[in-house]
Amino acid sequence: MTNGHGLVSIVILTHDNWPDLELAVESALAQSWPAKEIIIIDNESEDETQSEVEKRYAGRLKYIRQSNTQDSGGYNRGIRESRGEFVQLLDGDDFLAPNKVARQMAVFAADPAADIVYGETRQFQAGSGTPEWSDWETTSQPDMLAALIDPAAAGAGLVIHTALFRRRVFEKVGEWDQTLIGADMDFWLRSAWAGCKFVFSPGAWCFHRRRAGQMSSNTRTMVQRTVRTLEKALSYVDRDPYRMMINQRLASLRLGIALTDMELDRSSALHELRLARKHDSHRVGPFSYALAQALIRMPGARRLIKHPLMASLRQPAARALRVTG
Repeated sequence: MTNGHGLVSIVILTHDNWPDLELAVESALAQSWPAKEIIIIDNESEDETQSEVEKRYAGRLKYIRQSNTQDSGGYNRGIRESRGEFVQLLDGDDFLAPNKVARQMAVFAADPAADIVYGETRQFQAGSGTPEWSDWETTSQPDMLAALIDPAAAGAGLVIHTALFRRRVFEKVGEWDQTLIGADMDFWLRSAWAGCKFVFSPGAWCFHRRRAGQMSSNTRTMVQRTVRTLEKALSYVDRDPYRMMINQRLASLRLGIALTDMELDRSSALHELRLARKHDSHRVGPFSYALAQALIRMPGARRLIKHPLMASLRQPAARALRVTG
């Protein structure tokens, strides 16, 4: 692998994304930044991806088909195959504004210390119907690590394809963790902890497709992913206030799991409650702990908490239990 000075490698990860992949590829080819290479990593698509890419784009990009290693393995393979000094990652059902890379390269030129330049995202819906989501705000963060941990900051508004990475980030931080499903949060946390400099680039737009069945629409999966990621962070984050913040968030998440995850039996729910108190005995104080225990042990209480008619009472109850997300 050789680094190309000023070369931007656009790595597109796909799995059964045709025909949406065509828009992603065209948006990469249309980038106004002239020094670019485009690499498609195909995670074993079973649709028309291989035949269509070879028919439409032969000689214009590099196409690699591999066994399905999920997002993390696909990103890792694409980075290893790339030559650029800068790397843009893009999922096969999303796309970039034509000047996205050029705007961010201007930021890198102005700030040689910048490691990750991130822009803004707008979402769009694949199917018909009323949108059940809203766009988030992305802004400059004075302390990126704190913003990533704090649930009120909504992950600092970061999405992988908003970012343009300098290659040294991967050399400093390492590869995506292939043991995690949806390892973006883990990579952001490790990058911030490693001291990578994040710089915000207003107007560098990406577009994220929303569709039924996405992992982000499964609340239980996302909570489990966040818990695993934050538990991993405790293995390397060794100073406050960050370590304290991680424990506080884990306490709140595990308390929520104990009270609302209907797939857990009573014993497992009580175990989650004990872990919540272990993470932060102030956030899950004696009153909160005793009340939560009573609710878990009371037949039908957890199911009642989840009932739609209880929605207006859940927020005050969360405050009473000192749950903050």
